[in-house]
Parts: sequence; structure tokens; C-alpha cells
Amino acid sequence: MSAYIVEKETIERIVTHMMNSANPSTEAYKKIATATGQLLWDLNQLSVNSRYRESESETTPIYIHRDRRASRLQVYKSLRNYLYQSCEGNCMVTDCYKDMTKLRDQLANDIVCNLPEYTKGDWT
Repeated sequence: MSAYIVEKETIERIVTHMMNSANPSTEAYKKIATATGQLLWDLNQLSVNSRYRESESETTPIYIHRDRRASRLQVYKSLRNYLYQSCEGNCMVTDCYKDMTKLRDQLANDIVCNLPEYTKGDWT
């Protein structure tokens, strides 16, 4: 398996989805979104470093959040990509990784439960 640093757009989609109910024009929103995105990118960098046994001194690019709205399906795919690229070493036991896994699972459930085939299906 290879690992790589995910694109900034991937992180932006995830963070924008997470911050969906907040007001993007506030300073607090910008600070929280930027800090969250940096945390995600740092974990991804740690995973890549673990995979290739690279030095911890390898620095992650500075993350400045930019809203990137996307469909729930696109956010789900971005989350799957992110989690796949961020699972090396001890990354899977971090709270950040676990939270992103929960978000992925909640999003998948939400997507499926809103499909016409699901709503038409028998409960039994």
C-alpha cells in the first residue's frame, strides 16, 4: 500500500461539512475550521511519515481553511480517501482518526437512509 498527503480540497470538503451549521463569516468559524483542518492534515502527515519511516521533522503545509461545499456523497468519498491515507502507524488509535471514522459511518448511514429504495423497502 502506498500513502500520500491528501489534497487540500479533500480536507476542505470534510471540514466544511463538519462546520455546516456554523456561520462561515465569523472569526470563530475561521479559527475553528482552520485548526480542525490543520489537525487532519497533521495526522495525514504523521501517517505518511510512519509508512515510509520518515523523520518527524517533515512539516505539514500550513492549512488555511476555505469553504468547499460538496454533496454528501462527495464528502463521504473524501472521508474514505482521507482515512485510507491516514491509517499508518498509531494513527488509527488517535481521537481524530476515530472521530473521522464515526463521521464517515454517520454520513454513509444518512446517505443510505435517504435513498428512495431504502424508504420504499419493507421494515421486516
